[in-house]
Parts: sequence; C-alpha cells; structure tokens
Amino acid sequence: YQRRVHGDSAAMCSTITLVFSLALVVAFVAYGYVLLGFGIHLTFNDQNCQLVGGPGGANGEIVGSEDLVHYKDGVMFVTSGDLFNVFNGDPAIAGAIYAVDIKSNPPTYQKIPVVGYPSEIPFQPHGMFYSNATKRLFVVSHGFTKGGTRVVVFSVQDSGKDLKLKYLRSVVHPLFGFGTLNDVVEGATARELYVTNWLPLPLPEHGRKHPSGFGEKLKVLLGDAMMMYYRGTHVFRCEFDDSDGDSKPATCAIVASNFYGANGITKCAAALSPTEKDGSPLRFFVNDALAKRLHVFERAADGALQYSGALELPMAVDNIDCDANTGVISMGSIPIMYKALQKMTDPSAHCPGGLSTATPHANVRGEFVVNDSVVMHDGSKLSQISVAVPWRDRVVMGSPFSSGVLVCPLAA
Repeated sequence: YQRRVHGDSAAMCSTITLVFSLALVVAFVAYGYVLLGFGIHLTFNDQNCQLVGGPGGANGEIVGSEDLVHYKDGVMFVTSGDLFNVFNGDPAIAGAIYAVDIKSNPPTYQKIPVVGYPSEIPFQPHGMFYSNATKRLFVVSHGFTKGGTRVVVFSVQDSGKDLKLKYLRSVVHPLFGFGTLNDVVEGATARELYVTNWLPLPLPEHGRKHPSGFGEKLKVLLGDAMMMYYRGTHVFRCEFDDSDGDSKPATCAIVASNFYGANGITKCAAALSPTEKDGSPLRFFVNDALAKRLHVFERAADGALQYSGALELPMAVDNIDCDANTGVISMGSIPIMYKALQKMTDPSAHCPGGLSTATPHANVRGEFVVNDSVVMHDGSKLSQISVAVPWRDRVVMGSPFSSGVLVCPLAA
C-alpha cells in the first residue's frame, strides 16, 4: 500500500511537471505570436506616396534611410548608412547625410558635404538628432574594427546658399559594443547626450554573417533570443568637451535600464497638457520596440533620468520624434514584427509600416491619444518603415534596409 501511494505520488508529480511544462511552452508560443504580429490585418492609405532617392535616383541612391530629422522649412536631414551590409559585415556603400526638400513637387535631394571627418574611419550613420538650439547634428555611426561604434557630432553650417557639416568630434567609450548603439538625442547642453543601446550583446567584429568561431555564432543566437525574453539593454548618458576635437575622452554611464531593446529616443520640453506651464521638466521618451512601450523619464539636475511612467502602444514602433511646439510624438511603425525580422535577412521582403502619432491628452496630464495608422504603407515602395516625420501636409518616411525615402500626403 505504501509503495502504491509513493508510486501514485510520483506519477502525479510527473503529470504536474508535464502539464506545467506544456503550459509554459504554450505561453511562450502565444507571447511570440502576439509580439511578432501574426494575425494582424492592415488597411493601407498609401496610394499617393512617392519614392525619392531610390535606385537610379538623379542625385545618387539614399541607401538605408534609417533615420531622418526636420532641419528647417521643409528640408529633412536623412541618413544613408547601408546598414544591411554594415551589420552583416559585407562590403558597404560609403555612408552620407542627405538633404531632402519636400516643399517642391517632386521633392529634391542632395548629398551634404562633410568637412574634417577622419578619412580612416568609416561613416555609416544609424540614429540621428538635430538640435535647433545649438545647430548641431548628432549621428550614431558603425565602423566596427575601423573605429568601432560611436556618436559623431557635427556643426551645421548654412550660408543660405551652401550647406555643410563640419566635424567637431566623436564620442567613443568602452560601453559601446560593435553595432549596439541605436539612437541619440542632445541633453540639456551641447556637451551632453543620451544614446540608446538596442542590442544586449555586441555583434561579431566582422558582422553577423562572419562570426569567427563557435563562440561568436552562439553570441549572435543568444543575443537575438535575449531581445525577445530578457530586458538587458540601456540608455547611456555622455558628457564631453569639443573645444579641442577628439583629444579629451568622453565620460559615459548607464542612466536607464530594463529594456528588451532600447531603440528610438527623443526629448520634449513642451507642456504636455493645457494645465502645464512653460518651464516644465525636460522629458525624455525611450522606445522599447519589442515591449510596444514608450518609457517616459524626467531629467534631474545632475543629468540622471527619473522614471515617470510609460505609454502602451498598439503596435511596435522604431524611431520617435517630438514636436517641440505641440508635444505630439511621431513614430515609424512596425505593425508586423516577423516581417521586419524577415527583412533583416531577405532584402527583397516587403514589410509594411507607416506613421503613428501620440498626442497629449487635452485634459489629463501625462496621458496620450494614440493613432496607429495616420499613414500605413504596404511596403512595396519602401519596405520596413523605421522613421516618419510629418511637416505641414506631408510626411517623410525612411527605412534601415531599403533605398530612398517615401513622401506621402497627410489626410486633411
């Protein structure tokens, strides 16, 4: 009898363990199903969108327009980083910054000359921020074994006839692993910046496709898995002196953590509701794409970021931009994440995306009204939208792994 009781108990324990294991597997599968966007049905309103700077463009090809910012009067600064080949470790087209003028019809574009950048270090731009206050352009760039991953700081020089980018310095630090930085924003002064780290583990020194041995192969696989199930990325704050170029090293430290993949970052000093007055705290918004969440921080006097809440989103987004006058946050959307993952390995894949916005609530402080389909593109002209910046009655959208930018009208 005792043996039978023990046997029944052992069988029951095995059954419970099996049921628990199956439930865990089902939970992980269900989580992945929702996270990756399976079963989502989209409505597209992209009939009048036009591609600018694509293959065969009159002024060259904008290869991988991962980020863009509004400069002034309908002129956008656009990155051209060829990130598909950069991250894979294959020969890449030299990076550049383009100026795209959407006032004209059709829009025009030209490459912006760069003055003083070190010729021995590749310039392959990723995330970017332009400061109207200091006239500086901050750009994340990936050089891997030739200079590493860094933030490049330029002064924008505009004579009215000629537009140039003058190199001031690079911000480098041991915290910056190969390929790990994503987006950047100026802090409270011209000599402070915040930059996101979107990968939990650095890429192999010769790119994803060229790991040097089993250890680096395992690191790539582990890093991909960690982004879905482990909150292991950060926001760094850096201070630097640009009075003597690159001679003085920058100081950097982690100021925010607990992200699956800290991605787009922006700041907004505008009042976020009619009840707030000028002088409200400087807020930073950090996008955690896989969590479908914008984290909100307020900057303390010493530069630390104090967590103040989060905005849940109906779909994943990439880069984010805050209108300093209205507080409206514009976001490049990724409604079907598995299509974006497919695009990372198959450049011919069509990944839909578009413009989403988060508008401060008229009466409730800290609340936003989200519109996830202001513009939705099917991915046929520009696959995988990473950024969407509106200006007047148009929006300009870019992509990390496709060529050109997409200019679309906004509904009245």
